[in-house]
Amino acid sequence: MPEFVCGGGVNLAFGLTATDDCTSASCSGVFIVAASTPLTVDCPTDVNLPSCSTEAEIVAAYATWVAGFAVNDGCNATSNIGDIPALPAFDCGNAVSLSFTLNAQDDCGGASCSASFNVAGEPDLVIACPAPVALGSSLTEQEILDAYNAWVAGFTVNGGCNTNSNLAQ
Repeated sequence: MPEFVCGGGVNLAFGLTATDDCTSASCSGVFIVAASTPLTVDCPTDVNLPSCSTEAEIVAAYATWVAGFAVNDGCNATSNIGDIPALPAFDCGNAVSLSFTLNAQDDCGGASCSASFNVAGEPDLVIACPAPVALGSSLTEQEILDAYNAWVAGFTVNGGCNTNSNLAQ
């Protein structure tokens, strides 16, 4: 028998012959242990979605990401593939940051790989309105126009996802 190599194959053949004073006999036999394919693991590429991705886009990308994890071959392989983190409930504009390290073991050793799934967060929608303006009656047209333009510039909209406003009206 050759020295044991985990996952290695064995292929032996032996021919037995025997004789006595009256006759001879022979037979042959083989002893085969199939080689196993070494244990490997697959991880998907990292996912980085932009802020304001839709729920459908996030769910589809997450499903593809999860499907990219796999344990292949090996002898009596076990893994933590059932521990892939769940996608949190959709919350428009909120960031998502998941990571997972797939660890697999078999009779001959182990293998691991890691991947992350990220959705960028979007700042909350913030609006600002200027303080009320009350002008006196004896101003020039330019002074009134300048005060109006300053008042209009005080209205601002920032952040949010796909924000629309009536600011340009």
